[in-house]
Amino acid sequence: MIPVLNTLNDAPQAVLIPSGPLGLLPLHAAILLSSAIENQKSEFENSKHALDFCAFTYAPSAQALYHARLVADRPANFLLVVDNPDGSLPFTESEVQAVLEHFPGKSTHLWHEQASKDAVRQAIGAAHVLHFSTHGAAGWSDAETARLKLADGNLTLSELFDLHLGNARLAVLSACETGIPGTKLPDEVVSLPSAFMQAGVPGVVGSLWSVDDMSTAIMMARFYDLWRDEGLPAPEALRQAQTWLRDSTTEDLKRTFKNTMESAAVRMSGESAKAFYAHIGWEDPDSRPFAHSFYWAAFSFTGM
Repeated sequence: MIPVLNTLNDAPQAVLIPSGPLGLLPLHAAILLSSAIENQKSEFENSKHALDFCAFTYAPSAQALYHARLVADRPANFLLVVDNPDGSLPFTESEVQAVLEHFPGKSTHLWHEQASKDAVRQAIGAAHVLHFSTHGAAGWSDAETARLKLADGNLTLSELFDLHLGNARLAVLSACETGIPGTKLPDEVVSLPSAFMQAGVPGVVGSLWSVDDMSTAIMMARFYDLWRDEGLPAPEALRQAQTWLRDSTTEDLKRTFKNTMESAAVRMSGESAKAFYAHIGWEDPDSRPFAHSFYWAAFSFTGM
C-alpha cells in the first residue's frame, strides 16, 4: 500500500478495485512498517495503518461504481433492522438500540422470530437503510452460497440478485464474513456487497471475517453517531469509527459510556451504555482493548 499512498499524494479518499486474492484482504488496514518504507515519504514512518492517510472504499468494478454514483443522493430516512434472528448474539440488542436511536419513529424492527424471510422481503423494498445484525457466512468455494441468517432460513446471494431495492441508500451487514468474494472466480468479485449493489443499493458495509460481537456493537454505535448526527459521509464515518475504536483506551471508553448514561452525550441508549460499561470496566485503564485489527479492520465500505 505504500506505493498506492505515494501515488495518491494526500488525496483524502480513493476507491480500490482489488483483483484476485487481493479481494480477501483488508487493504485499508495494511500496517505501514518503517522497515518497509525506506526512501519513501518520511511522514509514513510513524503511521499505523493505510486508512490513517486516506478513506479507502471498494468497488467490484468501475461500471458498478458508475451506477452507484447515479443514485448516491437517495434519502436515508427510514430504517429496516433485522435483529438477531436466532437469539445467539449477546450484544446485538445494545447495537440495535443504538442504531434505532437515530431513526425515531421511522423504522421497521424485525426481532428474533419476526425476522422471517417473508417479513424481510415485504419490508426491505420500502427502507432507505438496511441494517442486518445477524450471522453471515461467505461462499468460500462458491460465492453464490454466501448468506445472511434469518429466523426461518437464509437470505442467499442468489436471492439478493432478484430483489429490486430502488429506495435503499445504504446496507449495513453487521455480521460475519459478509464482504468476502468467492475463491473460485475472485476476479468477478461476487459477494454479498456486490449483490446488494446489483439489487440497487449504492453503498454497502460488510465484513471480511467472523467479527467480535461486543467490539462490533460499539463500533456500529459510533458509526451511526458520526454519520447521522455529525453529518459525515458514510465511508468517512466508518473510517473514523474504526480508528476511534482502535485508539480508545479502556478509560476513554468508560468515560464515553458513563457520560451517555448520565447525560445522553452521544446517541446511544442508557441500557446499551450500561451494558458496554459493565463488560469493559475491569481492564487496565491505559490499555487499548480493541487495538488489534481483528476487532475493527474486518469492515469495509463498498460502493458510494
